[in-house]
Amino acid sequence: MATKLKMMKTDLKKETEGVWATYPGTDFKCKIARAGNPKFDEASRSLRKNARIRQAAQGQLTGRESKAAIAPAVAEHILLDWQGLCDDNGNDIPYSRQKATELLKDPALNDWYDWVLATSANADLFRAELEEEIVGNSAPSSSGS
Repeated sequence: MATKLKMMKTDLKKETEGVWATYPGTDFKCKIARAGNPKFDEASRSLRKNARIRQAAQGQLTGRESKAAIAPAVAEHILLDWQGLCDDNGNDIPYSRQKATELLKDPALNDWYDWVLATSANADLFRAELEEEIVGNSAPSSSGS
């Protein structure tokens, strides 16, 4: 059976504006844009002017140092929002780019940072067809049945 072209298309709006995903084993939801979206690519080009970023691109930094160097761009163009995050005392932690950057740079939260990056690279989350399938399966037919 041949594959329809629409099965491979992505939703460009979702790629830039993000989709909600839940961090495994929690109720913590993050709104994540697709890696390589135009805004992130532009920010990455600008960052390459920074000596630290050039070192990362040339493999002169550890993985952790490289991720810390791009954390501000990830916080601005990949990790767009969150819901359900609180500190250890139960106080809500509202999303801000500054707070996101701070948490992305925290070595103790490396697994979460890796999940954000992996989620942003998951093409299936940004497929246009996926949304059409969900809408198509949940919408009542025009005959009312």
